[in-house]
Amino acid sequence: MKKEISKVSLKMILVVLFFFTLIVEVMIKHSFLISLCWSILVIFGAVVLVMEIKDWNNKRN
Repeated sequence: MKKEISKVSLKMILVVLFFFTLIVEVMIKHSFLISLCWSILVIFGAVVLVMEIKDWNNKRN
C-alpha cells in the first residue's frame, strides 16, 4: 500500500514540475496577464487531479 502511495506522489511531483516549466515558458514568451490566467488554470487542474486521486484511493480501500 505504501509503495503505491509513493508512486502516486512521485507522479504528482513530475506532473507539477512539468506544469511549472510550462508556466515559466509561457511567462517568458507571453504577457503577464496570459501567464496569470494560465497559472490559475493549471493550479485549478492540479487541485482537481489531487481530489480525483484521493477519491480513487478511497474507492479502492
